[in-house]
Amino acid sequence: MNSLYPPRMTGRPGRLEVWYATLTDPRTGTGVWIHHEVAAPRHDGPVRAHGWISVFPPDGPPVTERFGGPDAPPPQGEAYFEVPGVRATPRLLEGTAGAITWRLTVTGGGEPLYTFPRWSWEHELLPASQIVPAPDAVFEGELVVGE
Repeated sequence: MNSLYPPRMTGRPGRLEVWYATLTDPRTGTGVWIHHEVAAPRHDGPVRAHGWISVFPPDGPPVTERFGGPDAPPPQGEAYFEVPGVRATPRLLEGTAGAITWRLTVTGGGEPLYTFPRWSWEHELLPASQIVPAPDAVFEGELVVGE
């Protein structure tokens, strides 16, 4: 499973890499979307690492906060995404963005789900390809919105 996570950014113009997690708290019905993205511009310019977290409470409006920006250093260690204040690894999603703070461990996962043919992911022959590396993952931890 871990081999599906490392960034593959080669500097190729126009390359886009996205990792995201969507989850629902079974107790409260609150939904969460954490989106991590690294984009290389089509022409000269810095790679941009950025993203957002959105929280969808069942009884109120969604709350969305953004993080990251241009010139982010490459992730370190097992992290597949890292900008100041936000870090993602195959086993931990953590960060602070605006009014939202989270620290979620990730366990389980199941077999990867290839939404395009597997060869399109492995050989990067199509303009875009995506996978769900851990479709049965379980998230545990803390997510705080505001106080």
